[in-house]
Amino acid sequence: MNELIENKIYRLLRWTGIVLVVCTYLLIVLGSTVRVTDSGTGCPGWPLCYNQIGPVLDHPHAMIEQSHRYLASIVTVLVFVCWYFAFKLRKLEHTKSMFLFANLNVLMIIVQVVLGAITVVTNNAPITVALHLIVGLSFLALCVMFLLSVLYGNYKSNVSKKLDVVGWLLIVSFEILLISGSIVVDGGAAKSCPSWPFCTTRAPLKYVSLQYIHRSVVLAVGLFMVMFFLYAFNQLESKPWFKKFALISVGCFLLTALGGALSAITKANEGFQDIHLGLATLTWLSVVATVVRTHFDSSLEEPHVIESNDMSRIS
Repeated sequence: MNELIENKIYRLLRWTGIVLVVCTYLLIVLGSTVRVTDSGTGCPGWPLCYNQIGPVLDHPHAMIEQSHRYLASIVTVLVFVCWYFAFKLRKLEHTKSMFLFANLNVLMIIVQVVLGAITVVTNNAPITVALHLIVGLSFLALCVMFLLSVLYGNYKSNVSKKLDVVGWLLIVSFEILLISGSIVVDGGAAKSCPSWPFCTTRAPLKYVSLQYIHRSVVLAVGLFMVMFFLYAFNQLESKPWFKKFALISVGCFLLTALGGALSAITKANEGFQDIHLGLATLTWLSVVATVVRTHFDSSLEEPHVIESNDMSRIS
């Protein structure tokens, strides 16, 4: 495979895209750490923390919040580096989707940075925290789509309409699941139901309702996941890549459910909350990758490469 990848820009773009996805995932997980440790107000100002560029070592909460901002800065730089590489390769036939997603990533990271600033200014108001998470998850999904377009060419539907619809229902329901989980935490209901799968305590109805809504969405996501994979196996069972993606997605989903149960039983222990959101975000990443991968050339088991005779088209 490497013998065919003769263009240095394309090779750098692939690795930069991978690093972007990994760093974006870690950014969301670190954002969860900021939230569960109540470090969101650790830095009273923005973008500097206590008017310092360097780490504020005497304030633990400030250090956690600063780490989140440092990683966000790295992700921002990676987004623009990816855009530059995609711009250089934009004239190749199979890079149209790549350049489109690169532009969307730039737009999304700008929105996310602005939301981050608003979240700090509003002292972590629940609505801004929720919006920040929604945009962050959407941005991670776009990063995954960008990476897939780098590896497998242009985005196009290669599956039946039924599978396409169920796949997007799975993605939408999963994002609703993540949002509902955020509402449970930000709404103060995380410790209201120290049992699983049913609430056996006499907590206020509004808190118990939030818990049951979240757990009901889990069931809905599980149902859509079963439907998607049943339909997909009929069309893609001969594709080794699909079996790998499906196994990872289902495994992550089951681990996420286990993490949610442990978080509930331990009365929203900070460590288990972090693990739960980390697993949920990893499941989100794998589900998006699985669904979106079906929209690229399903005959490709190895990433798309740039042939040497395409080099003359790069400006």
